[in-house]
Amino acid sequence: MLERCKYIELKRMIRDEIENGKYVSTPLEGRREMAVRYHTTTATCNKAVKELIREGVLYTIPGKGTFQHPRYGSEIRSLHIWIPTLESFFYSRLAQKISRIAKEYNYTRVTINMNRLFPNSEPEIIAAQLEDPNADICMYSIYDPRTIKVLLKHPERVVLLRSGDIELDGKIDRAQIPRYLGEKMSVEYLIRNGHRRIFCISTNPLNIPEQDGYTQALLEHGIPLNRKLKTVLPKWDDSESSERKRMIEECVHRYLRFKNRPSAVFCYTNEVASMFLTACLKAGVRVPEDLSIAAYEGSAMPETGIYQITSAGPELAETLRILLQRLSSRKIKSYSNFTFNIEMLEGNTVRNINVK
Repeated sequence: MLERCKYIELKRMIRDEIENGKYVSTPLEGRREMAVRYHTTTATCNKAVKELIREGVLYTIPGKGTFQHPRYGSEIRSLHIWIPTLESFFYSRLAQKISRIAKEYNYTRVTINMNRLFPNSEPEIIAAQLEDPNADICMYSIYDPRTIKVLLKHPERVVLLRSGDIELDGKIDRAQIPRYLGEKMSVEYLIRNGHRRIFCISTNPLNIPEQDGYTQALLEHGIPLNRKLKTVLPKWDDSESSERKRMIEECVHRYLRFKNRPSAVFCYTNEVASMFLTACLKAGVRVPEDLSIAAYEGSAMPETGIYQITSAGPELAETLRILLQRLSSRKIKSYSNFTFNIEMLEGNTVRNINVK
């Protein structure tokens, strides 16, 4: 019987047969015959074969069938990138950046995997990917604690873009993205431009002051905290686009109700900032003349008309190159923790109100 993730177990069985040279000159049998032999469904067989084709293990010759890829096991090197979702601008940008840099280190195939699509089978999928000796993994987040044990079986072939996890210290290469420092840098940019009454739109439901760059920036500059000036969108990551739009419209209405309106707003993501900017313009609020907007994620998104969001975030390229170079060499005898540098990208959404 096949295990819970049937197509993954089937991929493993087919790969074992490939390693024994079965499909070099002989094509795979039809999906119906395969389903009978493995006691599963044609849909499961089809999914397993399609994934093996996408990973470069198999290839199809029209009119002849599906065979072992002639370059499998030699020239093909795969990098599997794991991020929570592609719906977030930051995760999408991160995956694109890693994919481009991976080509510099002779990765011939890059796949993007999303944890949220496989919440119950993450360890099994990663274990299957690591069965390919020419495959490496770069992970932004881990959803299932069991995944850690899987990764530690091949630490020389894994890079984590996350901190924490004491059990991983010195056992795997990791790079931390100090988000709160980016948030703090963005808010401090507003403060340097004369803004002291700053409205904050947070997507962090934990709301821990010590890990909140907005709070830290205000305290360090002697600006009293005002809980009315901060709103938290706790279900942002799990919300549909229509629900997100509604939440942003409520934030704009809240801003408009202030008798003494804030001169600036800080948003925890570029997406929130872009949507808030659009809603403000529809409400007749001028940016940056009436309201300055800054965010975190490190890219001045040019998606809202002529505007580019002023934003702080990690400078990805330099550290990613270090990590992928170490990963691709596979000659690491000791493992290290790295930290991404934070940079400020100045768009056109912040006005210096110190200048008269």
